[in-house]
Amino acid sequence: MINLREIITEEMLMECISLEVSEAQDEHIDDNATSMSLAWYHRDSTKPLCIYNDDEMVGFTLLYFHHDENECEIWQFMIDVEHQGKGYGKAAVNATVEYIKNNYPELTEIHLATFPENDVAIKMYEGCGFVLTDEILDDEEIVMRYIK
Repeated sequence: MINLREIITEEMLMECISLEVSEAQDEHIDDNATSMSLAWYHRDSTKPLCIYNDDEMVGFTLLYFHHDENECEIWQFMIDVEHQGKGYGKAAVNATVEYIKNNYPELTEIHLATFPENDVAIKMYEGCGFVLTDEILDDEEIVMRYIK
């Protein structure tokens, strides 16, 4: 069963950093070492979480809180290449949304950004309750908002 855990040990951090996406996905997402650096730099506004299937780490997500707007952005999201195609992505997105709703009930919006050519991710996010918007981020990414 998919569950999210905070990084609390050096072993967890090192395992998280070792996770990788496929070569085709590599150009669309920062590696986890970069994401962890961003999380530390923005530590008052972020929450890095490891994605587990039972007790096996299978992915990583980084939440970014826009406190002044009562919003949360799923800033980074990845499933390790060895664990893709098993349904973990959709289950982890759903678990992430539930984590946000349960731990930050004051937030009024959840959103994420992805590349318009990333059809597999867009379909997965739509299956989790996200909808495409007309918003463009950094002149290249499209914004999706959680609606449910």
